[in-house]
Amino acid sequence: AKLAKFDHKLCVHSCRGDFLHSYEQAPSTSSFTLPAIQFMLKQLDSTAKHPLVIMIGDDLDWQRETARQLKK
Repeated sequence: AKLAKFDHKLCVHSCRGDFLHSYEQAPSTSSFTLPAIQFMLKQLDSTAKHPLVIMIGDDLDWQRETARQLKK
């Protein structure tokens, strides 16, 4: 019922965990993820008045910090 008040749900999947120590794959970074989320929210601005960003991934601390930065 609480999710119903949001007219759009934007799901953001980040992968960090094993990628932090990988030479083959890069982990998600705030310098990429934040501008990407802001871009999508701007695109949705004309159609979605109450969007919800849902962050999914394996590094909860990083997700919380990224969400805090997004609120600024």
